[in-house]
Amino acid sequence: TAGGTQAALVAALWLTGDGISGLLVALVVAAAAIVAVLFVVPPAAVTVPSRYDSYVTSRNALATLVTVATVIAIGGLSILTIGSVLVPALEPVVEAVTGSAAVRGLLAAVTGAALLGVAVAVVARSVWRQTGGRRNAAVAIVAGSLSGVGLPFGAAIGVGGIGTTTVATLFGAAAAVLGVGWLVAWLYEGVVGRNEATNPETAVAAALAAGGVVSGASVDTATLGLETGRAGVATFVPIAAALFAYDVGRYGRTLAREIGSEASRRPQLVRLGWSGGVAAVGVPVGALGMAGATVLAPTLSVPATAGVIVAVAAVVGGTWVLVR
Repeated sequence: TAGGTQAALVAALWLTGDGISGLLVALVVAAAAIVAVLFVVPPAAVTVPSRYDSYVTSRNALATLVTVATVIAIGGLSILTIGSVLVPALEPVVEAVTGSAAVRGLLAAVTGAALLGVAVAVVARSVWRQTGGRRNAAVAIVAGSLSGVGLPFGAAIGVGGIGTTTVATLFGAAAAVLGVGWLVAWLYEGVVGRNEATNPETAVAAALAAGGVVSGASVDTATLGLETGRAGVATFVPIAAALFAYDVGRYGRTLAREIGSEASRRPQLVRLGWSGGVAAVGVPVGALGMAGATVLAPTLSVPATAGVIVAVAAVVGGTWVLVR
């Protein structure tokens, strides 16, 4: 709608208006955003409890400095504007300052960065948990969410050729996914608080397997071709990953329960390699089996199909017995 990425950026520079009034508004907004981010960022993100008093003093001093600098800049611009009325030689200077894209770009960049910091700080405050270390996962989650949503849309819009309706639909879908994800996380937090949570490996395996089933349900197995093979790989990879996650997670819990933290790493790495190798071999085997099924499906009768299923189950069961 704005005419492209460049036009949108140019419009953002002059969002507060043209002339001296627009520049003054941009100065005030930038200063307010900086002061806001100074007071909204959790102190634990930048300092330790023993230095809290010195941090508050430095923060207040910096906020005062920003406020004083803004007042001085506004006063200087006002004096320069009034002086240009009395001294015509100052008019080019006023026009150069108020019409400078560099000045507006600097103010817009500072304002945008400060507002982004405020958004991250607000979310971090709402989910902050006191920990023994200096790190907190909230900041990483927020930063990853912002980049994970913003970068794809920015790249799509930058490439061009995408209509407004498509972009709006993508934003709506992303909002729905994030909303559902937040709801699920909130419900899961309550389950964890009641000690009723499912084991993590079971939850991850179930999600991966569901993704593989949904992907496989959309495959047209009546035709055999390269696209069918790709779809088969896309189907079996998450299922294999689900089995790997469940197997390794269950093994890890058993190891922790029976041996404890003093268990040697070498057997664990061997078990990881074994489970990963079985899962990796299962992907091409499953893809080839799917390709063969596309050939046999139109010709096999119902009894023959049942026989194939029983034979495959016997092979899988026999392999499991041999491995055990």
